[in-house]
Amino acid sequence: MSLLVPCAILGALCFMGAIQFGRSGLFIGNVEARPHGVGRAGAARSQEIKLGEARPGSLYAVTVWVKDAVQAQGKDAVRATVADASGAVAEKWLHSADLDFYLTLRPRARGPVTATLSAPEGTKLPDIGVAFKPVPMGGARPEPLAAHPTESVERRSAGNRQPTADNRSPAVIAAQPNSTWETAQRFEFGQTIYGSADERPYAPAPTEDAYAAMFKGFQWFRFIFHGAEPRLAYFVLNVTDRDVPLDVDIFQPGEYNGKADVVPYNDGEFIYQIEATQNYPGLYKFRTRILRPGDTYYVRVDANHPAWQLHTYDYPIPPYKDPRQAVGTGMDFLVNMGDTWLSNTPRRGSVALRTSMAYSETHLCIACHPTQFTTRGYLTAVHNGYPPIQRPAIEFLADRIYNNARPLYGEPDTNWVRVIYSARTVASRLPLLADMFEKNITHDPPRPKFAVPYANFLKIHYRDVKTMPGNETDGCEPEVSPFEIATQSWQTFDMLYRETGDKQWAGERDNVERLAVPYKPENMIDLNWKIHFLATIGRERYSKELDALIDQLYSYERPDGMWPYPFDKQARPADFISYHAILALALAGRRPETDEHLARAVDACLKAQRPEGSWEGDPVYQGFNTPFRATQFAVMALSTLYRGPREPTFITTLAPGGPTEPPGWNAGSPYPPTKLAANNLPRLLDQLDRFWDLAPEPALRQIRNVLLTSDQPLAREAAARALGHMADPSSIAPLITALGDSSKMVQSAAAWALRMILSRRQDAAPRGRALLAAALRSPDARRRWGATRLFNQHFKYLTDDPELLRALTERLNDPVPSVRFQAASGLWRWYYWKADDRDERAAILEALATRLNTETDGMVRRGLHESIYDVLDENTGYMEAW
Repeated sequence: MSLLVPCAILGALCFMGAIQFGRSGLFIGNVEARPHGVGRAGAARSQEIKLGEARPGSLYAVTVWVKDAVQAQGKDAVRATVADASGAVAEKWLHSADLDFYLTLRPRARGPVTATLSAPEGTKLPDIGVAFKPVPMGGARPEPLAAHPTESVERRSAGNRQPTADNRSPAVIAAQPNSTWETAQRFEFGQTIYGSADERPYAPAPTEDAYAAMFKGFQWFRFIFHGAEPRLAYFVLNVTDRDVPLDVDIFQPGEYNGKADVVPYNDGEFIYQIEATQNYPGLYKFRTRILRPGDTYYVRVDANHPAWQLHTYDYPIPPYKDPRQAVGTGMDFLVNMGDTWLSNTPRRGSVALRTSMAYSETHLCIACHPTQFTTRGYLTAVHNGYPPIQRPAIEFLADRIYNNARPLYGEPDTNWVRVIYSARTVASRLPLLADMFEKNITHDPPRPKFAVPYANFLKIHYRDVKTMPGNETDGCEPEVSPFEIATQSWQTFDMLYRETGDKQWAGERDNVERLAVPYKPENMIDLNWKIHFLATIGRERYSKELDALIDQLYSYERPDGMWPYPFDKQARPADFISYHAILALALAGRRPETDEHLARAVDACLKAQRPEGSWEGDPVYQGFNTPFRATQFAVMALSTLYRGPREPTFITTLAPGGPTEPPGWNAGSPYPPTKLAANNLPRLLDQLDRFWDLAPEPALRQIRNVLLTSDQPLAREAAARALGHMADPSSIAPLITALGDSSKMVQSAAAWALRMILSRRQDAAPRGRALLAAALRSPDARRRWGATRLFNQHFKYLTDDPELLRALTERLNDPVPSVRFQAASGLWRWYYWKADDRDERAAILEALATRLNTETDGMVRRGLHESIYDVLDENTGYMEAW
């Protein structure tokens, strides 16, 4: 069979296992309601368990798990095969790095469902638990098994930028068998698909063909597009706490070698190709396509994580005459493209397998284009009244920004961004991005030890400086304008003065103004940023200077509404420079209705938007040809000129003026319900996906109840995820309990949710860290696994707790190999956030080296080697590769 898969997929993704145990509680089924306890360690090498009777037209949640993780050591492995009356549906190996198996089953025939356990010669079965639970559907029936004549299904028309859904259900649960295009599961475009990918190994077992294992886990879906006209579609695959690459791709019916098959469908695909230096080039969690009425499409999901969600959105096809539509499509493209870049980071920034460590140099790079340009553009649009529809993407990007800072050696309470040429630029920009995120979306108070340490770095930059410092190198064209650094520095100092009342920040702010105002622009980037600077710090006060600078700007405008980089009207124009000129003019108070120069530029900008929603033109003057730089300026410029449907918040760090009502996470999205659907899992998953702003206590109690009592692993995972989005401080104890769940999807989501709460809710953090330390020392091995999973990434705000560090370090001697591995992964990351603390640095290195001296497990030993390498690689050679 030919799927014409990309070469990256031939290399294969590592699909993360996910699984959960059944329990009585919120969902009570009528088939085998209690989990089974299967034998005890040392039982025979093969065993078949009848899970229960099943019937077509229903869904069932099947879970198989190793009860005591200590019993899975070295090369011990058990093959678990789930079968319905028609035969085997899926199988996987359970072993020390993959302790459970979850499957949503759609039976092909009435009859028994079984789980068969088998072990190689010389291996005894560990103590195994199984659960078989009917999936409550609220009386609705799931779509029938695939039949390939294309049926026509009624669908309400797609609303702009909103996931649209079939009238019968807002969601679909991915169910096996659906691992080939012939068995593709039917859904309606706009329905969210909720699934698990646990048939793919979390990590290959020592006893299986690792290469063959990498070809497992593809899931297929199909739909007919019922729109009245062709539309631009976005396919967005989301997971919680990513750690390996994931992918979604689109196909259409076709032929191969004269036989029916599917072929890649690329109409409307974005033209940007991410630098192909990943382990798996060509994998994207975000795809763009143009869909045509009546056509059938196949969607292949390689989620590679325990739980996943696929959202679909549609838009009119660009370019547009309506600038607000251009902003809405462009901002969604921008943030999703940045998010997908960081899901498969170039320069070996993402690991191929969970049994290896990330490379520290790439891990430490801030990634300006996909991280900062995206958030600056997206958050500017949100500030200007456009709702944050793409919530998982902006949440992840902001989390990366919060956690990238590292201490600057020899300077107390001072942070910088390592592995970057333009450290001044980034240090001045990040506090503003966090401030916009907090004021416009989360409404959190400022993070402690975030903005001030960056401002202290800027103080060093401006210390004893008498004239404006020049450009800052960026490793390639274009260099960073000193006016950009001055603008952002002034805003950062002003923000801190308003927050703290500390007059030192007012003094630093005023010093930047004294240095920047007399400095002369040397090119169009400088000119744009000087207009931007003066409009930000005092549009009325500097009106004469602004008029003169704008006259200079217009003297270089071309008839097509574009501008060049040098002060040379005959030079080639650049899109990113031209769109920044529009933004600068908008901030200076110019309007296209009364300014023909600006009107011509806006018209050119609107016409340049590509069919996939980005702005990516001639790469002239850019060493890195990405859509991020131009698209951010286009979105910022147009959203400043044409406010969105909601009034913006007042944020002086962005621009003067504006109303005061904050939109928040839920702006533009369906509002969360007051009562959860206890007897309908698809609807419940959709409801839990709506909780982002902190909900009233009655709703929170219902969500915690789902987490603790539901017999559906997908529901428990979704509940943990919702509590993490809201960062509910009262959910710390329930989430600590969920760290010991029998399913990795719940354990991982609970660990991520705890990390979000302990990072965002400083009042609750000390108590939460104490409970986390206790969980690390729990006698329950599964709970220790869940607790160490929290240290997968982005835990900077937990590293000021010595007792927590001691508890994590102790896990290097845990009897469970995967717990030892995850402890090592957390320790080398901890090292970089405390690189200015000699005692903690030495203690971490000594602990890793000491364990390496005695470690016998191959997976853990490799992890220790790589962790020590990461720690000792402080004198980075990353720049030499540029």
